[in-house]
Amino acid sequence: MWHKNDTNLPQVIYADNLTEAYGTENCRRMRRHIFSELSPIAGDLASQYIKTAERSTVEQANYELQDIYNQLRIEDLNLCADHEELLNAARRYAEKCYLARNRAKSPSDQVTTETYHACRK
Repeated sequence: MWHKNDTNLPQVIYADNLTEAYGTENCRRMRRHIFSELSPIAGDLASQYIKTAERSTVEQANYELQDIYNQLRIEDLNLCADHEELLNAARRYAEKCYLARNRAKSPSDQVTTETYHACRK
């Protein structure tokens, strides 16, 4: 939602070419998706992928790449998004929390708990 998936970005093409010899076509599609989602660090991800694949296995490299991808995404928030997209996301989350807090009509310790749970939705 907050990041454009462009597989034609130079860094995505570079990362895809670096890892081309590893795994199956399904592995390559998975990597291409992750490289395009996390394009600012695609080259670094590809280098780490190759090291892991050569040190261990392609399966382990796939697992680690997916793990990094999952860590850099919070629901639909991509932590590799550009600065403006991250600011807009922060504003949306802040507004959501502000509205939840204002709607709460219970003691303050309960308000904190309810607000926290409302913001996580």
